[in-house]
Amino acid sequence: MKSNFAVLFNLFVAVLCFAAFNSCNSGVDVIEQPTDLEVQVRIRKDKSEIKPQGVIVALFDDLVKYNNAIKTFTTKDAVDTAYTKLGKVTFKNLNPKKTYFLYSLVKDSTTIAKQKIYYDNNYSAFELKKGLNKSSFTVVTIFLDPAESFVKFYAPSNLADRIPIKVFFASDSIGLLSQTILPSNNPDSLFQKNTLTIKIRRGKYPYIISNKIGCSSINETLLDGGVVLDFPVPSCVAGKVSFTANRLNVPYLPITISLDNRANVIGSITQIGSSTSVCDDKNNLNYVLLPGKYNYFAETQIGKCAWKDSFLIKDNECTLITIDKCN
Repeated sequence: MKSNFAVLFNLFVAVLCFAAFNSCNSGVDVIEQPTDLEVQVRIRKDKSEIKPQGVIVALFDDLVKYNNAIKTFTTKDAVDTAYTKLGKVTFKNLNPKKTYFLYSLVKDSTTIAKQKIYYDNNYSAFELKKGLNKSSFTVVTIFLDPAESFVKFYAPSNLADRIPIKVFFASDSIGLLSQTILPSNNPDSLFQKNTLTIKIRRGKYPYIISNKIGCSSINETLLDGGVVLDFPVPSCVAGKVSFTANRLNVPYLPITISLDNRANVIGSITQIGSSTSVCDDKNNLNYVLLPGKYNYFAETQIGKCAWKDSFLIKDNECTLITIDKCN
């Protein structure tokens, strides 16, 4: 008979083997402890270094998601986030086998020309290239500098008759504005629908706005670092022509209008208001033009009536033209 000691010893060994077997087959990575990371954050501002309070620090373990974060000023895909206390945060229980990336972003509370300045560590983007110190405490410092700027172009509602509008920035075409919008209630919102947004380093840049009437505006802007700047595309000097017709022409509608030659059709008069027409009336055919003298040609599809004449467009004025009755 085995002694009580031998029985207890064999039972102890069995328990150890069972625990080891379950640990090896549980599918859970055993991370060496402690594997913690302390991140010290410093904002470089006015030749000094500030230990910020309440600044977000995001931890990524995927390079693609990290690169997307620094391009779009977002931390939503981070594996973990924390907010600084006395200029530092701590991430616990990390895997020393992984490569981590740190991204921090803050808005300066000081408003400059109605724009808030962003600071981030993009210029000194931090990758933990050496990895974490296994079974110990790793300490790193990241520095936040004025970030790259965002410039957001949009067409305000008063330019509805001038779209589409082409936008060229720093000699490159960045796109076409085909709809107007109201200014955003949140000027810091990026990539808003029906806007054109670019991210660019601080500096002085030319930009050109060109609309459908051939009016171009050449301007220049000076960008500081980390600015989100809303740019309503500027208007330019132009006038408008407004075509309507004698009410006796109702049976002959539509009346097609061309400028300078019959191939340049600008539209048709499809309805005639019940009262005396005024310039830019919603029932009229309204068209924006640069200042100058133009010839027009009007014709009906029914009755084969035709008219031709000339008119003058002046700066910021509307010219009303009433097509006489068809004989």
